[in-house]
This record gives sequence, C-alpha cells and structure tokens, in this order.
Amino acid sequence: MLVEHHMDLVMSVCHDVVVLDFGKVIAAGTPEQVRDNPLVTEAYLGADVPAERPARRRARWPGHERRRRHPAGRGPQLRLRPGAGTAGRHAHRPRRDRHAVLGANGAGKTTLLRTLSGLLRPTGGRVLFDGADLRGVRVERLVRRGLAHVPEGRGVVAELTVDENLRLGGLWRRDRADARRAQDEVYQLFEPLARRRRHAGHQLSGGERQMLALGRALVARPRLLLLDEPSLGLAPRVTAQIMALLRQLCDSDGLTVLLVEQNVRSALSVADQGVVMSLGRVVMATPAVQLRDDATLRHAYLGF
Repeated sequence: MLVEHHMDLVMSVCHDVVVLDFGKVIAAGTPEQVRDNPLVTEAYLGADVPAERPARRRARWPGHERRRRHPAGRGPQLRLRPGAGTAGRHAHRPRRDRHAVLGANGAGKTTLLRTLSGLLRPTGGRVLFDGADLRGVRVERLVRRGLAHVPEGRGVVAELTVDENLRLGGLWRRDRADARRAQDEVYQLFEPLARRRRHAGHQLSGGERQMLALGRALVARPRLLLLDEPSLGLAPRVTAQIMALLRQLCDSDGLTVLLVEQNVRSALSVADQGVVMSLGRVVMATPAVQLRDDATLRHAYLGF
C-alpha cells in the first residue's frame, strides 16, 4: 500500500489507485479509470468559483512571449510588474500583476514563497526587488521595503483580539495616522472582522481568520503580497470572496500578488499569469486564460 504525492510514480507502479478527498473515497480503479474521473480532476484542480473574470483580454506587455516552457533543471524564474502599492487607493489607475503559482503537493510552491520572504536561505540564484538583491536581507527589513507574506494556515495570534492582530501589521510604521487609516480600510473590506473586532483570534471561524491574516498584511501597505493557500479549508463562498478581493486590490489599489494555490480553477480565475511547478522546477509559464485546460497542467497534478 503506497501513499504518495508524486503522481508520476503512483501511476507508473500501481495497478489499482484509490483517491481520497477530505477522508472520503471519491474514485477507485485502474490509473486510466482514475484519470478520466471528473471528481478526481475537480479534487486536484479545484472547482469553478462564482466570481466572474473580466471579459476583456489583457494586452501582452513588451517582450512577453505567448507561452514559455522552461527546460528541465532550471529553477523558478518569475518577473512581476510593480504596482503603486495600497497607499494610493483613489489615485490614477496603477499597473498591476497577478501571478498564480500552481503545482501538486511537494512541487516547491511554499518553499518558493518562504525563500522570497527571507524565511529560507537560497542556495543559488537571485531575488531582485526594485533592482536590489534580497538574499541575506532580514525579514523585518523586507517588510519595510514593501513585501508582505501571508503564510499557509491562517497564522493569527490566537490570544490577541482582531484589533490587536491588525495593529501588529503596522507596529513598525512611523506614520501612525496612516496605519490607523489602513486598519479602518481593512474593516471596510472585511465586514465580519468589523463586527468581531473585540473577539480573540481563537474565537473566529476559518474564513474570518484568513481575512484577518490578509488584513494584517494589508495594514503594512505592501507593494508585493505573497499569499500561500488562502482557500485551504474554506467554503467555496468564502473562497470566492477572497479571490474577488484580490482582484479588486490589484485593479484599484495597484497591489502586485504572487499567489500559491491548490485550487487551480479558483486561482486562474483571478490571475493574469500562471506558473506551473513540479519538483522545484518551472515546467510552464503562460497567460492564465491559456493554461486552464492545458494538458501540462493535468500532468503536473495527476501524473498523466
């Protein structure tokens, strides 16, 4: 009996495959039968979310190729366009960028974000932000430069209230008045938090804790938001709300987002670009609208 996330291995050595989703068996049979089961595809790639994509297709920026397949052995290579940051909410329409990093468990997605945010030390390559190499820069200095990381697992301080958690996000900021304005804006974005601002973190639902973790990052006025698995364990309705908010922050506030997400269809519904990783390597980078039904994506997740 083999339990394994590497689907290429599973499909090559097993005669019978059983697929579990949140403790329930959703498919069982030969690799070919499992491959063609729509429940398996939905479990790995996610279901559609209600939020609608804008109908207008975005123009390609100069030098961007229609599709890029990276050779085996090459590490992740991402290039994100800067936004104006979340400070200019009513200023001119800013440039924005939304990248969704996709891949099965163990592909290296969370490791990529932890490396970018300074929690892990890279063994090679460069991390450039505003032309400066961020390798070796302390985490708190990265936050001051405009980089915020919302880790997987809705990391809030359970003993502190909602209001105290939000204040942590702007504790380092010298402009106290703007930090308070940023808190008020978070309460406007997330009405459930406004109603529970005196409640402790452990008293919140899973969706409310995810809102709080995201709101705390926004209080820091980031220009680049690293967001790891925001839909994990959330109801589809709450997931749709989170994704719609990300689109709003990018379109109106100029926030640049690098999103890691297991729910592929949900992530691609809000992303401009999709990047597929497998075992630490980028196997595809292409516009999100083209990636959704691409066979490479199914292979990266299901091993076919």
